[in-house]
Amino acid sequence: MLQLNEQLNRPVVVITGHYGSGKTSFALSLAEYLAGMGKKPSLVDLDIVNPYFRSYDYREQLKNCGIQVEGPVYAGMNLDIPALPARIDGMIETADENHPVILDVGGDDAGAAALGRYHPVLERLADRNRLSMLGVVSFLRPLTAAPDMAVQALDAIQIAARLRCTGLVNATNLAGATDVQMVLQSTVQAGETADKMNLPVVATAILPAVWQQMTRDEQQQIPFAFSLTRRVMLPWEDGNL
Repeated sequence: MLQLNEQLNRPVVVITGHYGSGKTSFALSLAEYLAGMGKKPSLVDLDIVNPYFRSYDYREQLKNCGIQVEGPVYAGMNLDIPALPARIDGMIETADENHPVILDVGGDDAGAAALGRYHPVLERLADRNRLSMLGVVSFLRPLTAAPDMAVQALDAIQIAARLRCTGLVNATNLAGATDVQMVLQSTVQAGETADKMNLPVVATAILPAVWQQMTRDEQQQIPFAFSLTRRVMLPWEDGNL
């Protein structure tokens, strides 16, 4: 099932998207996958807007997989100060194919503004084709329920980040309520969104249980199917989904 598009294998991968798009779950899954390939990835939580559902909360689990995790100062504590440690600059500067860095950016244009601090080095990496900036979309969220809406949300993110997206990730799901038809429909919507933005779809994040329900013909309709390990749970869930 796992297919790794070239854009997911660059030294720096920036993960952006609308609130609730599934970007943090995708960032966690990508970090674990790269670690499983024998790489030594670092996952940087750049969310200085929303203190909930952040990748930094999973640092102990990721550490056991050989993944270094960095986040805002005081992340994981009762205080949540919008400040980023200086060592993140060095991690981005020294990233390479064997030590990739994944940046999990806060939701929407407000969260993408945090990339401004790193703009000079990110722009240089982008010019050298050593950076991917991926827009994660979910067509089951009210504000990105159609391709035109998704384009509008991603355009706002690009403006705030002062960087252009290089590809799209379709992470449409409803947790345990996700079914095959939802994924197939979202594949069409993701293709339309990609066409409007002149971008490729570089991954379709799918829960393994849904993938197993698909016929072979249905699986072949999915561009770059990528196994989504769902760690980010809602407050009322027990974590067994």
